[in-house]
Amino acid sequence: AEGWGVIGLLDIFGFESFKVNRFEQLCINWCNEKLQQKFTVDVFRSVVQEYEAEGIPLTAIEYEDNADVLALIEGRMGAISILNEECVRPKGSDSSFVSKLYAMNASSNAGPASSQVLITNKRFTNLQFSIQHYAGAIVYDATDFVRKNADTIPVDLVELGRMSKHELISGAFPPEPLAKSKTARRGSSLVSNTVWTKFRNQLSDLMAELNKTDTRYIRCIKPNTRKLPLIVDHASTIEQLRCAGVVAAVTISRAAFPNRLLSSAVAARFGCLGAVDGGGAAGLLEAVLGDDKGFEVGATKIYFRSGVLERLEQLRLVKMSEFSTKITSFVRMTLCRSRFSALRASATLCQSLARAKRQRTRYESLLASAVLIQCAARCASSRRVSVSRRRARAATRIRARYLAHRDLRAFALAREAAVRIQAASRRVAQQAKFVVALREAKEEKKLENQLAALQRKLALEEEKRMKAEQRAKEAESRGAGAPPLPPTGSRRPADSDEIEEGFVDLGSQQALMHESGKMMEYLRKEVFKLRTHNSQLRTENERLKENNRRLMDANAAAGASFAALNQHSKQLSKNNIKFQQDVTAAKSREQARATQVAELKDELKMQKATYIAEVHSRLQYSKILEVVARTVEGRSSDPALVEEINAIVEDCEKHYLNSPNGMTIDISRMKTPGRRKKRRSLLPNFGSPKPEEDLAEGGEDDDEGVVDGLMKGLRNLGGTFFGGQGRNDENRHENLGS
Repeated sequence: AEGWGVIGLLDIFGFESFKVNRFEQLCINWCNEKLQQKFTVDVFRSVVQEYEAEGIPLTAIEYEDNADVLALIEGRMGAISILNEECVRPKGSDSSFVSKLYAMNASSNAGPASSQVLITNKRFTNLQFSIQHYAGAIVYDATDFVRKNADTIPVDLVELGRMSKHELISGAFPPEPLAKSKTARRGSSLVSNTVWTKFRNQLSDLMAELNKTDTRYIRCIKPNTRKLPLIVDHASTIEQLRCAGVVAAVTISRAAFPNRLLSSAVAARFGCLGAVDGGGAAGLLEAVLGDDKGFEVGATKIYFRSGVLERLEQLRLVKMSEFSTKITSFVRMTLCRSRFSALRASATLCQSLARAKRQRTRYESLLASAVLIQCAARCASSRRVSVSRRRARAATRIRARYLAHRDLRAFALAREAAVRIQAASRRVAQQAKFVVALREAKEEKKLENQLAALQRKLALEEEKRMKAEQRAKEAESRGAGAPPLPPTGSRRPADSDEIEEGFVDLGSQQALMHESGKMMEYLRKEVFKLRTHNSQLRTENERLKENNRRLMDANAAAGASFAALNQHSKQLSKNNIKFQQDVTAAKSREQARATQVAELKDELKMQKATYIAEVHSRLQYSKILEVVARTVEGRSSDPALVEEINAIVEDCEKHYLNSPNGMTIDISRMKTPGRRKKRRSLLPNFGSPKPEEDLAEGGEDDDEGVVDGLMKGLRNLGGTFFGGQGRNDENRHENLGS
């Protein structure tokens, strides 16, 4: 949706190089070339941004680009255009594609072999061609290139699929945009529908989308092919870094200033070379390096040119050596001083022991005399003291017996009086309590008696009530069979008395019931109070139990939490140790990689110097052969000899240019009109400075003199060029002319 950002992950194909590389490998490697070009541009842009952010003046930075390879593949007369043309032609073939590719891109394979993009080789077949990619030269087999590129779905089948009502089939053939359809009508339908054209359009869309984003690169390197830990295959790792373009990126980032350090790091590391004043690290470097402006100061970093940081390290080693010498002298001085102090202390100790022994002997003699005198004096004093102590002890015993008897008697009297007082006070205190308890006991007894009397009365009244009810029933039963009652005035007095007695008993029974109800109500209230108090005590007990249970749970949870925290702390300690080990291993690997990169740079410089020397040697050799040919042509009168010499010179040039290790020339064809020469090689090994014997012995003709001069010149040529290169061209010409 519009207004939202996109975070995408692009997994590239990876550079492919097999024993036989087909059309698919060319497409994949072409995509890798495009991505490598963007990676190179992004790295160069990051270097430029870093220089601008640090305020470093930006100079021209040269770096290798793969634009020539992309031009060979997707240029106007590149491989894509030629292959599409072969697909359109009625008789297009793979061999004609390869031949046209070489013919139309002859300029790309011109020059030395190291700079060729389209590489030629006599051993290639008519279907093979080689391209120098950024990761190395790849030989492609063009078999079935035309068929694979033209392998498209017919237009009728595409239209039929779009017209399908099935969603799966119609979704596989989406309609083309209007702009693309109009472009397709103007061009050839075959060219626009080729596999390579579609791949190019998709790749162009991908690169356009990538150019709109901020790209970050992640390079995955396999340390070894055996999938084992702690093993690094250096050759495979370096090859992966080279194929991934990391070496080229490092070369670009280190082009102008190979070394860079933070200002604080420079001040901390090289502060021993001088005092860091207000100028900081920059002032320190200016004071140390002087007029040699081999560094640039940025906002946070200091950039060093080639060799400057090594010079600073050398100066630092010298200064550290001086410091170590001073520290060593101070340590030696300290050791000698401590040894001298120990010897002086030992001498002082010996002197003190000797003096102590002499004084101890004198003291012991005086002590023995003093002990004898003190012993006699103490004996006399002790006798006096012993007599006085015996007397005092006897008097003390007598007085103690008297005082004990007196105190025991007084204690007995006091104890008897105290017992009486306590008894009286306890009687008075318990008397009031007894009166109260007696009153309560009487009331309880009275209540019990009243309750028992009420129960007895209640039982009697109940019995009377039962009897009255029985008599009433009997009276009713008698009244049913008896004659009619007499008039009211003639009722018997006995029956009226019984009735009145029944009413009296009924009233007393009701009063008794009322008192019993009150007593029962009082007892119910007391029971209700006791039950309420009991329920409160139970509730309080339950609350205390619940609090105790909660405290025990909290204690258990705290113990478990403490154990978990302790375990987590141990795990964190183990992880920290493991991380430290990983960081140490990564630092060691990084140092090893830096050493390998430095070795590779030195090897590259040596190869470059060797190549330049070889080029100069070949040029000098061509010039010398030309001088030899001109000398023979000017001094010899035999045309046949001149022609043979020219032919030999041409053979020498041809063989020498094709063989970098030297050449061998047979001059058996060289004959003079006078006599037959011995067949020997002119130069058995051009690289060897050993002199050869003369070809002719005792020649008298001019041609023989010319040949002798030629052989001497060639011998001098071999010794001069390969044995001592300090001679100039004039000396060589003089040797040839001699």
